Amino acid sequence: MLILTDEKPNVYYELGYAHGVGNEDYDIVLVAKEGTKLHFDIAPLLVHFYSSTEHLRKIINEQLKKMIKFTRNR
Repeated sequence: MLILTDEKPNVYYELGYAHGVGNEDYDIVLVAKEGTKLHFDIAPLLVHFYSSTEHLRKIINEQLKKMIKFTRNR
């Protein structure tokens, strides 16, 4: 999971690395706080926007379950 809020350069490096080593989009969960402006090069990617800590927990829980289910069925 990568959090894109607050423009931390290392997150963009980690995202590039994750894609570079062969991870697919469904292997990477991108989240950002509502209102975060995304850079043009990642704007087409699926980003889950959260409005509160509880909403963020829900997104993480759901996405991790999907990732686990998908990787077990490979």
